[in-house]
Amino acid sequence: MWLQLATGKTVLGALLGGYAAVELAKKFLGYTRATGDWFAFICPVGIILGRIGCLLHGCCLGKICQPAWFTLRDAHGAARWPAVPVEIIFNLVAIVAFAILRRNQKLVGQHFHLYLMAYGVFRLVHEFFRDTPAILGPFTGYQIAAGAVTILGLAGFLKRRKQPALQEDQPLSQS
Repeated sequence: MWLQLATGKTVLGALLGGYAAVELAKKFLGYTRATGDWFAFICPVGIILGRIGCLLHGCCLGKICQPAWFTLRDAHGAARWPAVPVEIIFNLVAIVAFAILRRNQKLVGQHFHLYLMAYGVFRLVHEFFRDTPAILGPFTGYQIAAGAVTILGLAGFLKRRKQPALQEDQPLSQS
C-alpha cells in the first residue's frame, strides 16, 4: 500500500514539491513579490505536454465503460473513459481562464492558488473515472495527493487574501 501511495504521482507531486521549493527559494533569497500568476499560466502547458505523451504511450487510462461517442479504445480494444483528453481540456480551459484574469488584472497574486484548488478538486473527482487502484477505501493515492494540493492552494489563497490588494509588480510582505 505504501508503495502505491508513494509512486506515480508525478503531476501532483510536482505541484506540491514545486510550490514548496519556490516558497523556500523566495524566502532564502528574500524575494517578496508574487510569482504564482505566471506559474498558473505555465503549469497547465507543461501538464498538457505530459498528457500528450500519456495519450501517445497509452498510459493513465480511464475506466472501462460502455462504448459511446466519447470513449477511447485501449490497446486491447476496450472502450474507456477518455481520462487523458479530459485532463487536457481542463488545462486548456485553465490557460484561457488565467489569460482572462491576467488581462483584466483580477485576483492578482492568487492565480496559482486558484489553479491548485481547481486542479486538486478536478483530480479528486476525475480519479473516480480513471483506472487507478484504490488504497484507502474508495480513494486512490492520487486523490490523497489531490486533497493535499487543494488544501495547499486554499491555505495560500486565504493567507494572500489577508494582504492588501496587489498589482503585478508590487512586493508582498511575505509570499
